[in-house]
Amino acid sequence: MKKNINLQHPLTKLALWMTGALIYVQLFYDAYLGLNVVVFALTAIGTAALSYPELRHQSASRWLAGALLSSAVLVAWRNSDLSIIAFFLSFLIFTGHLHQRPLRFLWFAGMLGITKLLGSPIAAFYQLIRSWQPLAWKPAFRWAPFAVLPAGLGLAFGTIYYHANPQFAAFWQRFWPGSWLQFNWDVGQILLFMMGCFVVGGLVWPSLWGDFLKDWEAPFRSVLKRKRGTPKPEVGTLGLKREYQTGVFSLAVLNGLLFVANLADLRFVWINYGLATPQELSQYVHEGTYLLILSILMAMGVLLWFFRGNLNFLPDNERLRWLAHLWLAQNAMLVLSVGLRNWQYVANFGLAYKRLGVFGFLIATLGGLWLVYLKTREQRTISFVLQKSAQLALVLLLLYSTVNWDRMITRYNIRQAAPGQLDTDFLTREVSPVNLPTLWEERHRLQIAAGWTDEQLERKLKSVSRQLSRQYQPGWRSWNYTTSRAYHSDPFREVR
Repeated sequence: MKKNINLQHPLTKLALWMTGALIYVQLFYDAYLGLNVVVFALTAIGTAALSYPELRHQSASRWLAGALLSSAVLVAWRNSDLSIIAFFLSFLIFTGHLHQRPLRFLWFAGMLGITKLLGSPIAAFYQLIRSWQPLAWKPAFRWAPFAVLPAGLGLAFGTIYYHANPQFAAFWQRFWPGSWLQFNWDVGQILLFMMGCFVVGGLVWPSLWGDFLKDWEAPFRSVLKRKRGTPKPEVGTLGLKREYQTGVFSLAVLNGLLFVANLADLRFVWINYGLATPQELSQYVHEGTYLLILSILMAMGVLLWFFRGNLNFLPDNERLRWLAHLWLAQNAMLVLSVGLRNWQYVANFGLAYKRLGVFGFLIATLGGLWLVYLKTREQRTISFVLQKSAQLALVLLLLYSTVNWDRMITRYNIRQAAPGQLDTDFLTREVSPVNLPTLWEERHRLQIAAGWTDEQLERKLKSVSRQLSRQYQPGWRSWNYTTSRAYHSDPFREVR
């Protein structure tokens, strides 16, 4: 009778854990983030599928695995800070989801992912001690020689061939630089192996914590239900009507105030577009923008408070609902005004990462306003808004990571700058050196906008090329499309 290997056995998990930690060292030691992130993501998804076979049939698990793999591909494609952040967040959420798949909140899954990574060695020790029963371990010892013996023999002979045959060593080093076959690990490799134990352990071993998050989330629903029973006098029908009147009066006052603010924006931002002085624009962006965004977030909080319970089911509450929708529409108008202010600032001073971040945050804010609108219209819960906002944030982060922002910033600033007014230090020092091909393509406009001589232009381009040389690392592990394309481009060969 054929017997399959028990993938849930602690000894099997131990083998997966150690193998995964060794692979982690080989992928990331003395290498930048690039194609190795894709290999690690595939390894993580495969390890999770072996450790938790039921994941293959769950749509949420497939969706999160797709988000993890997509973020890894974006790291190998764009290699931007946004793509790296998206990968780390996706990995934490995916790791937390493995142990508590009923969790609907991505926020909770991310928190649990952090605890799983930090507590994975403790969880491994606990599971191994708990399962130490000689009778239960006999099947594992039965098949262990079939795995341990070939692996041990392969390691032994591979080490001999590595040190005895230079061609074999060169071939192996081509694919696995810093291989364990050298048997001369330095402190960096040892520390990276320990980190790999934490990271891979979060995928393999079940968490000792996390049930409290599942229990905490369990009562939350996506659709409101009317609370029935014997009401207390202060919260009964009379109290509900008073709360309704308070809500109507409050939203009427807030709508009036926001209407005046929107009229002012319509007059001074929309109609008189382009007439503001640079000092006024600077004040709008650096002081007014963040306060207005804060007011929009507070506005969403006010509506979530008023529409949190039985007020949604009060008969004839259309006036409150209408005022709420009007206020959401006015806040959406305010978001567009803030975006126009920011665009005016960009038109005068050029693009920068923080200015692009304001646009990205405003798009997410519009999505949040839409979710609050759905909550008030369809009698949804606050947990619905929080759940969907987390999913929206992750999707937007992945979408933002697909854009080559360095190229966009460089090209726009050069083409829009007046002669002698270009911020050259920003383009040549703060923007990633992968913008070298764009600088080369726009070198004539760049020279005019910066007011440089031919010697100054050549010196600046060589400075960027030296930065690119330091950022590029040969080998398939550190390969990413954007950096490799810039490094092997004709402009790099021209100016280095």
